[in-house]
Amino acid sequence: MEEYKTTRLTSPDYLFRDAEGRVSNRLQEFQPLRSDFRAVFSVLKFGAIVPPLSPFIGIERVAPLTDFYEPDADNQIIKDGQEAADCLIKQKNIVKDTLDSLLLKNLPTSSDPIVLFSGGVDSSVLACRLKSLGFDGTILINFSFGPDDPESIHAEQMAKEIDLRFVRITAGPTTTRCLEHPGLVYDMPFGDHSVSPTSELAEAVCDVIRDDKRVVLDGVGADGVFGLVKKLRKWRRLTLMPQFIARASSAFYGTGLWQKENNIEYLTRVLSRFLNASFSSSMIAQNPLNGIAYDNQYNHEVDFLLNKWLQRSVGADSVRSALAADVALTCANIFAQKGKPIFERAGHKVFFPYLEDSIVRLCLHDMVSWNMATPKAPLKAILADAVPHDMVYRPKSGFVDPHSGIFYLRPFIEYLNNAVESTSGIGDILNKKFIITASNLLMKGSSLPAQTRNLLWAVVFVDRWYQTFQGAARKGSGAQAMG
Repeated sequence: MEEYKTTRLTSPDYLFRDAEGRVSNRLQEFQPLRSDFRAVFSVLKFGAIVPPLSPFIGIERVAPLTDFYEPDADNQIIKDGQEAADCLIKQKNIVKDTLDSLLLKNLPTSSDPIVLFSGGVDSSVLACRLKSLGFDGTILINFSFGPDDPESIHAEQMAKEIDLRFVRITAGPTTTRCLEHPGLVYDMPFGDHSVSPTSELAEAVCDVIRDDKRVVLDGVGADGVFGLVKKLRKWRRLTLMPQFIARASSAFYGTGLWQKENNIEYLTRVLSRFLNASFSSSMIAQNPLNGIAYDNQYNHEVDFLLNKWLQRSVGADSVRSALAADVALTCANIFAQKGKPIFERAGHKVFFPYLEDSIVRLCLHDMVSWNMATPKAPLKAILADAVPHDMVYRPKSGFVDPHSGIFYLRPFIEYLNNAVESTSGIGDILNKKFIITASNLLMKGSSLPAQTRNLLWAVVFVDRWYQTFQGAARKGSGAQAMG
């Protein structure tokens, strides 16, 4: 496998190999075979397919690796006997210098970039560093969910402070357009319902800049790289929990708690994630519904493949492995995929600074030992040098439709019901009773917990992906045969 190792651990690109040894970065170039239910299980549980699995039996994904085994001694920050403020200054400077180097190396001097701009810490740090480096023509493009969207209002104020051009794109009526032909757009299936607004944003940005081929910067990855260490250390204690507690929580959750959004649902959901799973698997699981909403028979095999890949890449340390799993799968293979193929098909390069090797090196080795008082402390410190303090240290909501409107549209509910029909390629792995119950709740307008919505989205997206991908492949095979 090493002879084909051309992808990084956190690469948002793919590399596939078939049974005959042919290699390609496009799955469309292979003749699709039977669906691999291990891959389907992986998307339903984690939101992404664990290497070396691909959507089809007989085609494997060449697993991206990293050679970052040793920490950088120059970046080790001693926390004992050192003032916290002094420690943070050193962390801030390391991160700032690393980001500046990446931006100067990867951006052309002939044109300024586009930044997908939420106004949060991640994208704002990129914007203020670009301004500092002289990219004064940078355009900050924001997606607003409506005239009263507080995050969009904040983003405009942030852009004024940084002194860069701000463009707002306002969401249109909620549609299921991104589900019509996902197999023609996306190279692999994944699960994240924010693909709907992100794909709308990507198409609108391509329309705004049209023939002006600029690099598009996306702040994906910062949450995993800079925001998880303290949480992971806290959650690692749950691995000491007796399995009978996890089993009881899972059973209780499966009786119907998955329908209710409350503190009991949250607690049983968290505890049941640690049932028969490694720490890395438990941390990146998108839901604890395996064995409830979908078949659990592939759990051990997929968990084994995930941890074998992580151990080859970053070693056996549990916190480091969980960090790698998050940035490699959740960030690079879910979040980065939502807009990337749309931009690339329009001729624009997409650059993810927080997924680059030098940042990942900091994440997997140096930052594990950093004593960060708050998540993303170095990024916040960088931003606080450029804008008022209260604009940095504030709560922020995620990039999702606050009304979750797409779940209640009739086409979505019809797609959900179709996923358990005999014509579905993934129906055999799903619990039909669960899907029908969830469908009926959506028809009634019931509010479901975020984890349940994530699972329902993944079911629909994966089923639609297989149908449209294989449908296009059949048409292509037919055209070749006629030719």
